[in-house]
Amino acid sequence: MKKLLFVLVMVFLAGCETTEDDMLGASSDRYDLMIESARYEDGALFDEPPEDERFLVVDVTIVNNDDTTLNVNASLMFELVSEQHHRYDPDMFILQGQDIDRIDGTIGAGEEKSGALTFSVHENDSAWDLMFSPQITFGDTLDVAFDETLIES
Repeated sequence: MKKLLFVLVMVFLAGCETTEDDMLGASSDRYDLMIESARYEDGALFDEPPEDERFLVVDVTIVNNDDTTLNVNASLMFELVSEQHHRYDPDMFILQGQDIDRIDGTIGAGEEKSGALTFSVHENDSAWDLMFSPQITFGDTLDVAFDETLIES
């Protein structure tokens, strides 16, 4: 029953808006969140994923439709949930030696910012729900569902 419920939720969330560039996304009155791409990264000599895990990099764009500045802190505002109900917070310390532009920072009113989120995910995970809660204590949570078909080879 739990699996059926999860599949139904994923199908519902997959109905999120698709932009003209075929990026997955979700919108509210104040913010837009789009997933541009995703990829697995191997890491480096002293920065390898734990056993049974792999590094997942998700490239996103946030559009601030609000009239105030948005200060993005990925560790507090994003969460990744797998189809197996594994929950992951972005890890800003993995892949530090790589040329990865993180999403953290300030987005002015009416502006947008693109950047990456890095996660260490279980190797058996193949579908996720990326959740963005820009107002930590209240407000909308934007959810974007995606799976391995989005991941670049």
